[in-house]
Amino acid sequence: MAANVIISGSQYERRSISSRTKDAPAAKRARGERLGVEPALPREVTRRIVTERAEGRTFQAIADRLMSDGIPTARGKATWYPATVKAVMVSDNAAALRSEVDLSDVRIGKSHRPDPPPTSWLRPPEPQR
Repeated sequence: MAANVIISGSQYERRSISSRTKDAPAAKRARGERLGVEPALPREVTRRIVTERAEGRTFQAIADRLMSDGIPTARGKATWYPATVKAVMVSDNAAALRSEVDLSDVRIGKSHRPDPPPTSWLRPPEPQR
């Protein structure tokens, strides 16, 4: 019987800790506070990435241009990767900038696939024998 009381008390405590752990971030969000760390990448660099993507450049092309201009990443590294540029594009920091730039024709994810070739380029089917 004593073990049952201890187990019940442990379950209650586990549930209350879980509840407090879930409620704290929800309360911060409700107050409008930012969760996580502030972005280390300057807003100008983020704006440049969003603008260049809106102009139709690929993530690789944007990364190459940032490296050629000597702009360091948020962690101070010299090498930009397409995945890093994409991460900046989908970040909270870029969300506000995306509304300022017309991205209606631009996909955030994979590059746009070209339209299929016209039917005049296709060979006619070979006759059945």
